[in-house]
Amino acid sequence: MKRSTSTGFSIPRLGALGLATLLAFGTSAIALAADTVEPLIAPVTTTHKVTIGGVSVPYKATFAELPLGDDKSHPQATMSATTYLRSDVRDASKRPVIFAFNGGPGASSTPLHLHALGPRMVMDPDKTHKEPSIVDNAYSVLDAADLVFIDPVGTGLSRVMPGGDGKPYWGPDSDAQLILGFMRDWLKEHHREQSPVFVAGESYGGYRLGTMMKLLGDQQVAGVILISPMLDRISMVDAKGNDQPYINGFPTMAAAAWFHQKVDRRGLTLEAFVADAQAFASSDYAVALQQGDKLPAAQRHALAQKMAGYIGLPAERIERADLRVNSEDYLNELLADQGLRLGRLDTRETGPLHAEAPKGVPTNDPSLHVSQKVGINDRYFRDELHVPTDRRYVGVNFQVNAIWNWADDKGDQPGPRFYFNSAPFIGDAAAKRPGMKILLAGGLFDMATPWSAARYVMDHAGIPAGRLTEAGFASGHSPYGDPGTLKAFSSQLHSFIKSTAAP
Repeated sequence: MKRSTSTGFSIPRLGALGLATLLAFGTSAIALAADTVEPLIAPVTTTHKVTIGGVSVPYKATFAELPLGDDKSHPQATMSATTYLRSDVRDASKRPVIFAFNGGPGASSTPLHLHALGPRMVMDPDKTHKEPSIVDNAYSVLDAADLVFIDPVGTGLSRVMPGGDGKPYWGPDSDAQLILGFMRDWLKEHHREQSPVFVAGESYGGYRLGTMMKLLGDQQVAGVILISPMLDRISMVDAKGNDQPYINGFPTMAAAAWFHQKVDRRGLTLEAFVADAQAFASSDYAVALQQGDKLPAAQRHALAQKMAGYIGLPAERIERADLRVNSEDYLNELLADQGLRLGRLDTRETGPLHAEAPKGVPTNDPSLHVSQKVGINDRYFRDELHVPTDRRYVGVNFQVNAIWNWADDKGDQPGPRFYFNSAPFIGDAAAKRPGMKILLAGGLFDMATPWSAARYVMDHAGIPAGRLTEAGFASGHSPYGDPGTLKAFSSQLHSFIKSTAAP
């Protein structure tokens, strides 16, 4: 590996507006206002190579920190990005490029960067109880597209500067506008305006992506990649009087019951069992819930019996809940006889029923692997990318999540917002761009952003026929979470990039 003094791209001039939870390593709580004077990190480029699909792929990696605010000599805050460019391409002017980010909204790009798409990946220490290590990612998509991973303000190595303020960037519209502005500047700096542009967002990153589509203007986008997206809160958050989350969450409950053998599988595979549950939820179950209090008692009783055969709870318990089992109750009750609760991000995983949340973490989800070990991300940026800083890399900033200003999202109507759904903006963008396609990926065991909820939302987003590809995986929130699903996820991405970027 050779260190270079070239920057790969210069710092763009961005003006003031120029996490659902996630898997993350090395989280740390950081102050929302900086208390020490720290200079901007100088851009740095290093050279590497990785083997993907049996082919050696040389590449350059560039890290740069970008000052934010009107006065660049005294920036309010910073955001950072890591770029990977394949270096054996003669003419990269029309080579695909993927801009990727995760969610939170206080999340770094770590999961997609170092677990899925990037050329190097972290071996998960939380599942092996070994020290973490960084290895080549044989399933990276760098062979097919250049990659740009974005860490918004307060995440990764991005910071609020001394005397500055991160709040102008912590809202749906301002956050989306900032990242969209960076994307445009990056394309101009690299002379890549003719490249097929792909934008990938996971979890809240899906909402961010949809908001970007609202603000897109004349920017061309070839493909949108939604990974376990949160797009429409009403489709997935339990609330009395709102039946859609119970319908959308039902197939995920069925997947969990199938996996933990709390139901008669009837000889069906996971996929077949979940498909059967989905068909029931979309028909008999949905029709019954629509009747509300007018549903006859005999029909209510019969439906509870049938539901029990899918989700594994006693029919009496289901009937007492008026056929609407709260997702948190379900996670706590399915294996309560064993003293266990299920994970929200991945219902296959379990933990003690009444366990307290780890220090500094707002949930006791046993499938949220927030390592308290410090250093794996830090070592990657410092030792492999030679980023000249002693800062801690922040995988997920729960403080940003807590103060996120949802009122910043103006939507397309004046006044207060009570309904958050950015999916229609994706449909609008696709309608205006005949070549634009959408890939929707998710996990059957994900209760945080249920697969059925994402499909429901995208089916109501106004996307032109033939533009949407759906790919469900036997996984939790991250469809790349283990070697088997990572391989399948990578294959799906490669196919999508190839078919979408083709002339």
